[in-house]
Amino acid sequence: MSSSKVSFSGSGPFWNDLKREVNAYLTLPGVADRGFRRLHCKATIIGLSAVGSYLGLVLFAHNLWQVAFNGLGLVLSLNAAGFNIQHDANHGSFSRSKRANRLAGYVLDLLGGSSYVWKVKHNIAHHTYTNIDGLDEDIGLPPLGTHRRNTATPVVASWPTCLHVAPVRTDEHPLAASGRSGALRPRPPRLVRDQATRMLGNYGPEHR
Repeated sequence: MSSSKVSFSGSGPFWNDLKREVNAYLTLPGVADRGFRRLHCKATIIGLSAVGSYLGLVLFAHNLWQVAFNGLGLVLSLNAAGFNIQHDANHGSFSRSKRANRLAGYVLDLLGGSSYVWKVKHNIAHHTYTNIDGLDEDIGLPPLGTHRRNTATPVVASWPTCLHVAPVRTDEHPLAASGRSGALRPRPPRLVRDQATRMLGNYGPEHR
């Protein structure tokens, strides 16, 4: 993969027009509040679904069909939490409060990932260098990626009264250890919480 420096000529008229139109829409009365209500309602439904499926699986599943039903509900709920709650929070759009965004972003750490690594690889690498080989590592992920091996490693994580297997991407571990992500060298974690989530969220079998 190429590691040459990539630079951009400027925002351009399209970006300026797009940003102006989006900002104008978001400042309309009630638009932002309505969006936050819908987003928080979605997060509540996902959370209740995850808790309900988990309790059903542990306490009330007595046959194969009940196990399959509640297990599927738990899997779908946890995936929804990863694709929605943590994604919005780590983008800083889950709430107007930075603290609320940070706390909701830790959902990814609870699922076996790393909010620190995700912010570097997604917010910086993916959204700044979209589809540029060597900088946007998301384009190499299976099943659509063509140049990267399977990067999902099962890691058993303890939950109360049960175990689940969390897929932790092993290509995040070099960033956790060395501070590099492909050709990028992002700032090192400055705060204790960044250090903790960076290391704990990326603890895989190869570190044992």
